[in-house]
Amino acid sequence: MEKRKTFNFEKNKKISRSNYTAGENSQLVLDKDQINKNIISKRFQLIDARGEQRFLGLQPEPRKELKSGNIKGSKNLPFVELVNIKEGRTFKKKEELIKIFKARQILIDREMAFTCGSGVTACI
Repeated sequence: MEKRKTFNFEKNKKISRSNYTAGENSQLVLDKDQINKNIISKRFQLIDARGEQRFLGLQPEPRKELKSGNIKGSKNLPFVELVNIKEGRTFKKKEELIKIFKARQILIDREMAFTCGSGVTACI
């Protein structure tokens, strides 16, 4: 297990309000049209971070409005393969991540975009 320092919030410590304002960088988000065009052009690799059963359409989606299966030409890389689940939920070492990507036939020197069911695990 990694011996990193963690921050421990005190129970009754008052947290002050911030003036931070979040902003969206639309260049980091692809729309459906861009994804559909990529199916033909293959300009970037589309990586699906869901579990294999959901990717294959063998397990129902948790939200009924979502279709089962995957986007044509996408590759499956379940996010749980990238983290040390039992050892503190940290990312695996770079060398190990490269091996995982290569085993999934994902070229690390080409552009990539990530998907999942909600957008949360794709961020990992």
